[in-house]
Amino acid sequence: MNLVLVRVAKSLRNAVAFDNKEITSERSIGLKTMATENEIFVPEDLSVTRPLLIALHGGGRDSQSQLDLWQSVAAKEQIIVLAPNSKEPPYIQATWFTPDDGQLLVDKVNEVLGRYPVDKSRIYCFGHSVGATKALDWGFHNRHIFAAVAVHSPMQASGIYQLNGGPGPRRLPLGVWSGAESSDSNWHCASALEYAYKENPNVAISLTVIPDHPHNGIYTRPGLTDEIWEFLKQHTL
Repeated sequence: MNLVLVRVAKSLRNAVAFDNKEITSERSIGLKTMATENEIFVPEDLSVTRPLLIALHGGGRDSQSQLDLWQSVAAKEQIIVLAPNSKEPPYIQATWFTPDDGQLLVDKVNEVLGRYPVDKSRIYCFGHSVGATKALDWGFHNRHIFAAVAVHSPMQASGIYQLNGGPGPRRLPLGVWSGAESSDSNWHCASALEYAYKENPNVAISLTVIPDHPHNGIYTRPGLTDEIWEFLKQHTL
């Protein structure tokens, strides 16, 4: 019992306060949710604090797709990677936009902060497809927590171009990667994001367009996660 009490106390002490405002997926219609468990990669050496990367999968995929994607970079750079499963079944395009998903993310991040030595000035979020849309939404409303956000081939969603809020102490560094118009069906969303936020006082956006790069090309293009991590790690709170 004493061990349980100590763990709970530590978790509460290390917790961070998230803003759980949501945008609405155009495909989300209150579909039934299901319980899932979080997935995590933890480096062997935890003698010092480590960066935390939260990686959000796209529709039709699950947490393992993100762990496989980031494992090489995480091992080399000694990053803790949290790749949670959405409450929604992975084949549903409404992934990450159920009412419970926001709280699920908050709970799992705070659980990691309670268990492992995380450098709170280096918490990052990445997402692919609909996971990218969620990463942008969540990161924007929690600029006090995330040092930077990176997204790949973000999916169209209602409200994604109108995120707003009062000026904060810093602009959120946002890196966007997409294939070109001829190869990536979500290029239009990525391009529109750059136009919407290029002069936004709360976002510092950078768009990289890759020729002949399909929507799911992040899973097959060598070195792309290294490039994305290089963008993220240069930013700290």
